[in-house]
Amino acid sequence: MTSRDPSLWVRVAALVLLSCGILCGSARAQSHQGVFYNNDFSYLEGPDAVDTYLGDAFKRRNVGPLVTVDGGGEYRMRHQSGQTANPNRTNDHLLHRTRLYFNAEVDGWFRAYVEGVDAVSDFDDVAPLPIDENRFDALNLFGDVKLWDGTRGSMVFRAGRQEMLYGAQRLLSPLDWWNTRRTFDGLTAMWQGDEWDVDAWWSRPVPFGQHVVGGVTDHNFDAPDQNQEFSGVWATWKRYKSHKFDFYYLRLNEYDPTVSTFDYNTLGFRWDGKGSWLLWEIEAGCQFGDFSPVDAPELTHSAGFYTVGLGHKFDLPFDPALWFYFDYASGDDNPNDGTNRTFNQLFPLGHKYFGFMDFIARQNIEDWNVRLTATPHEKVKLLMWYHVFHLQSASDSLYNAAGVPIRTDATGASGNDVGQELDFTATFLLKPRCDLLLGYSHFFSGPFLNKTGGVAGEDFYYGQFRVRF
Repeated sequence: MTSRDPSLWVRVAALVLLSCGILCGSARAQSHQGVFYNNDFSYLEGPDAVDTYLGDAFKRRNVGPLVTVDGGGEYRMRHQSGQTANPNRTNDHLLHRTRLYFNAEVDGWFRAYVEGVDAVSDFDDVAPLPIDENRFDALNLFGDVKLWDGTRGSMVFRAGRQEMLYGAQRLLSPLDWWNTRRTFDGLTAMWQGDEWDVDAWWSRPVPFGQHVVGGVTDHNFDAPDQNQEFSGVWATWKRYKSHKFDFYYLRLNEYDPTVSTFDYNTLGFRWDGKGSWLLWEIEAGCQFGDFSPVDAPELTHSAGFYTVGLGHKFDLPFDPALWFYFDYASGDDNPNDGTNRTFNQLFPLGHKYFGFMDFIARQNIEDWNVRLTATPHEKVKLLMWYHVFHLQSASDSLYNAAGVPIRTDATGASGNDVGQELDFTATFLLKPRCDLLLGYSHFFSGPFLNKTGGVAGEDFYYGQFRVRF
């Protein structure tokens, strides 16, 4: 059976109607966060709290005088058709993802959190990507101990498997768009104060694709990459209500001598602000260290990125908001000068910022883009995003959302005009904690793509249903 079989859509429609009509509650719910271990169900702790939202019956339940437990999760289903990640690869398939979590807190000083995932791809035209499937594994498995709780802040220590989400997710994200999610094994110390929040961590990334079709390289439990270390410090200054400032240092090391080794250090900041008329966002970082290709001399690494965005929310019907952005990430224009200048994007949510078709990474790229959003109804959100892409260095590669080089002209003769992308999405809140996303994207290939392997493909369609509980 293929994804074009009508019987498939009958089952999909039935599941959507059943979920929306039976499972979902009747009230607005904003409790679920980008990482579920930060979910906020404090509204259930008051004396007059009522279980009105889907899943509330499993939240903030007392087990004895000292222990409070939560349970919940998410089911997500997405059909997509077209070309993503690699312009030479098309697919038409159905993605399913289920997440379940359990949280237990002991008298405010200790916490245990467990979250599992089951992700599968059905009806594929080609073999699923490694990031599409992960059967019955752990996204989060950690314990928290509160070391200090004073009048000006608190200190918590975390150990175990943990997802990470910081800032605007340009460099560090759990990567929610893809069917599996990104996670790490490590240690984190977290300070939350009146003016500053500061996290410091050491970790090992957990690679995607450890569960593959046929179980050829399957593991009973996803293992971290013992040849990589990822550490950092992230500080957020909260003094001013209309401004948010992030400052960070991130370090990624690769030690496996059979592949290219490196030591990348990133220093950066982000300023998200709002004035009486203008909205703005600025983020920038410099990257330094060393890079050693296989069987080649060590290179100095020196790279950087920045983003500048200006926006305005109009006092008009449908609450339109218009943003103009410029994104820059350095490339390497001379591979023989002893310095590697291609920015490494680390662990980003690239899908959000460089087109929903995932042709582009935050590496060797310049992107002029404009975003328009509108809310014609309180339960309907519309988005249009238009990108104009150019390589920062014509002799460096074009990298897809995963940071993999997919087109190269080392001579630079193909130019740097990659193309343009136009994205549309519509999000419908069907019921509280239950929504539907519809999207369409079109890519207009530029001379660089046309001269380095043909037209990159044109259309991408998708529909996604999600229910949280």
